[in-house]
Amino acid sequence: MRGENSEAQGGPGLFAERLDALIETQRPDGQAWTNEEVSDGLRRIGGPSVSTAYVQQLRRGRRDKPSWPLVVALARLFGVPVGYFSGEDRDSVISADDLQLLNAIRTPELRDLVQKLDGVGPQARQVIVRLIEELRLLDQR
Repeated sequence: MRGENSEAQGGPGLFAERLDALIETQRPDGQAWTNEEVSDGLRRIGGPSVSTAYVQQLRRGRRDKPSWPLVVALARLFGVPVGYFSGEDRDSVISADDLQLLNAIRTPELRDLVQKLDGVGPQARQVIVRLIEELRLLDQR
């Protein structure tokens, strides 16, 4: 993406908007990532070394032409296709609801539950859904 203008990347601010959405919704505990955690995470997975200030600049659109290795590393860190950042691949567009679901399923408890539900038939799933709805009502009291 280096050397390309913002318009070629899918419109002004698209990269910043999408990076910020990932940072705000992707931690398994439901909290937003800090810029320091993103910087450390990139380093941990072998990506380019970037400062927390640079992460902030990317999030706010003050810098909009990250290097290709950085884009690839960010996609890997957040578990999204590289095309998510540029809008080049329509299948890579992730809605806010999908991001929340992806975030939720990264928790060990929900991942385990979903894996167990995979072998359950449709009628049993309906019973489980009703049971979960009842449990949620009890929790609200």
